[in-house]
Amino acid sequence: MKKLIRRCLALALSAVFVLTCAAPVSAAGTDINVQLDVTYSQTDARDMLTLINDFRASDQAWYWNKDNSTKTDVSGQLQDFVYDYNLEKIAMQRAAEIVVAYGHIRPDGTSWYSAFREFGVYYYSASENIAIGYTSAQDVFEGWREDNEDYSGQGHRRNMLSQDMTSIGIAHVVYGGVDFWVQEFGTLANPNTTETTPATAATVDIRVASDSIRSVTLGAVSPLSLTAGEQADLPAVSATLTTNDTWDHTPDIHVTLEPNWTVTAGSDVVKVEGDKLTALGAGTATLSATVAGQTVTCSVTVTQAPCQHQWDDGVVTTEPTCTQDGVRTYTCQLCGATKTEAIPATGHTVVIDPAVAPTCTHTGLTEGSHCSVCNTVIVAQTEVPMLPHDYVASVTTEPTCTVDGVRTYTCSMCGDSYTEAIPATGHTFGPWTTVTSPTCTQSGSEQRSCSVCGYTETRGVDPTGHSWEDDYTVDQAPTCTQDGSKSIHCSRCDAVTDVQTIPATGHTWDQGTVFTPATCTESGTMRYTCTVCGETRDEVIPATGHTWDQGTVLTPATCTESGTMRYTCTVCGETRDEVIPATGHAWEDDYTVDQAPTCTQDGSKSIHCSRCDAVTAIHNCHVKVLII
Repeated sequence: MKKLIRRCLALALSAVFVLTCAAPVSAAGTDINVQLDVTYSQTDARDMLTLINDFRASDQAWYWNKDNSTKTDVSGQLQDFVYDYNLEKIAMQRAAEIVVAYGHIRPDGTSWYSAFREFGVYYYSASENIAIGYTSAQDVFEGWREDNEDYSGQGHRRNMLSQDMTSIGIAHVVYGGVDFWVQEFGTLANPNTTETTPATAATVDIRVASDSIRSVTLGAVSPLSLTAGEQADLPAVSATLTTNDTWDHTPDIHVTLEPNWTVTAGSDVVKVEGDKLTALGAGTATLSATVAGQTVTCSVTVTQAPCQHQWDDGVVTTEPTCTQDGVRTYTCQLCGATKTEAIPATGHTVVIDPAVAPTCTHTGLTEGSHCSVCNTVIVAQTEVPMLPHDYVASVTTEPTCTVDGVRTYTCSMCGDSYTEAIPATGHTFGPWTTVTSPTCTQSGSEQRSCSVCGYTETRGVDPTGHSWEDDYTVDQAPTCTQDGSKSIHCSRCDAVTDVQTIPATGHTWDQGTVFTPATCTESGTMRYTCTVCGETRDEVIPATGHTWDQGTVLTPATCTESGTMRYTCTVCGETRDEVIPATGHAWEDDYTVDQAPTCTQDGSKSIHCSRCDAVTAIHNCHVKVLII
């Protein structure tokens, strides 16, 4: 059988590691057995099969060659992996083992593929991927894909894209909150495809090489008590340990050890035979075992086995009676010891006391019994009450609608009889028929007749009460000046209720017509007419007032005299005058020389009004002096 072993490299992603298969290593030193309790999540593990087979069928099915420049493309060339439940068992064992020793060397120092032989799985080729720290199947699958690695970092990828492997088994262990993953690949002649129930928890047996244990803390072992000649299992030891290959971030590993015990005291009391401890004779002994340099002891106490009594046939020392047990005493023919056992009481010899049947007139007795040996009453006879009469009923007088009948009861055994009344049947009335129909306020009547005797009875029918309509009815419509009314009417009669006033609507006036036009000085009249009733009302139109023109200057104003402005109404021609104030002088800015000075006469100058001949601010101009 050809074995294909693949050498691997580790992929480190922070505190997450992924490894593939390793070369074989031989076990060395003394091994110890440990039991480790783990939690499996096999449903998650099995879900990864679809991810892997989809990857093998995709256009991403390639890996780098050793030159890291060319690729081997296997897309379209790979068959789906078959899920092998024997490989899954191996993967589950390995997933528990990498909790103790993370790597492809098993805790006992042998290579990973030695697990195949332990589980009786034979292969043409095989390989392994392991991982730690990934919390989901998707995450660890993507880690194993190694898309961005070169040839040396794609060992896991090449395993998942192998053309040699045909089967796969996957395991997922959670221990102390840390996730451990294993893929086992193989080319098997007869893969096991019978699905099993996904495992959830298990105690896994693991062999650990003693010289691989890095640290161990051993628990105390309870003392043993045996009887001479007895054989028992060697005691297990609870411990917390790590190995040289335990991942640094793995929580404390709590295991149960099966150390190699030796008898260090009391070899004449006990001896170790394989995995058993045999008690040789009474006394005390000490067992010792050394694990990773630590010693654990167990004290053993052996007591002598008791005599294997050989009892004689025994003699009756107390005869049994009807009610009291007797005693038989046995004697040991080896040591003279005695023991007793009860001889069951003989029980009473029962005689039946026959029963006496009761009648209608006499009591009876129940069956009883007594012991014919000691006369003890076993079952006391008790009095049975007289039987009740067996009365047969017959109607001797038929009842009518109003008169009771008679039923007579006669005892069939003794002839005693008594009677009882049969209640009158009561009338058999037909349905009620209306004699007088009720109204809203008046009662009616109805009657019915007995179909047996013809008796007729009549009863009143209550008034129906008014059936008030939901909406108001307008009884009188309102006018412009008069209120109207509305009420709730009965739908069956003329009665009304809740009479309410409808307010007068008020006049609806038109836009009005000028009845007398207004003038400049006299008011006019506007007449409005109601469009509903024709009533009229008048309103005063105020006098319009004069509409004066721009006015005409009748007498212009001068600098010193006021003038007159006349305004004329453009409607009626009436006039009115307004005073135009005198304008006042418009003095020029510069002086005007009124008389020029001469050599001998002064001249004059003044400020002139530009509109009239008035002057002001007169000044003299002095005589000119000629200087020679």
